[in-house]
Amino acid sequence: MWDAPATPGVSPSHPVLVTAQCDPPRQKWKSPAAGRGIDVKKMPAMPVDAFKPQAERRVRLGLFVEALISQENISGSDEQVREIAADIASSYEKPEEVIEYIMKDQNRVGNLRAQATENNVTEWILAKAKTVEETVEFDKLMAGQF
Repeated sequence: MWDAPATPGVSPSHPVLVTAQCDPPRQKWKSPAAGRGIDVKKMPAMPVDAFKPQAERRVRLGLFVEALISQENISGSDEQVREIAADIASSYEKPEEVIEYIMKDQNRVGNLRAQATENNVTEWILAKAKTVEETVEFDKLMAGQF
């Protein structure tokens, strides 16, 4: 499903986009070794090709979502941003002060707006999706054989 073709005019295998998506997991695979006292600087670099299929998939997905947002004019509203801020602030002693603190910083507001937009994309897809219920054995589900 998420292997949709890229946005017209933008190659999903554009080297810069794919490489950017390969770098974080390449670095992340070293963390467990470093935690065990292994000198990761002496470890050979994991080849980019090992992460390329997943990176290309993430690039395609990102381009698909970006095109969907643009085509359907999906965005997070000011009200949704405030609701998310209020949800975050609800566990604090003075939630209104926390909301004010969040709403004064455009970077924080931008992050919350992106979260609201992601929620709206998910809702849009779920509203348009056609689903079929299917019974799957637990072992097959866990093995990804469905």
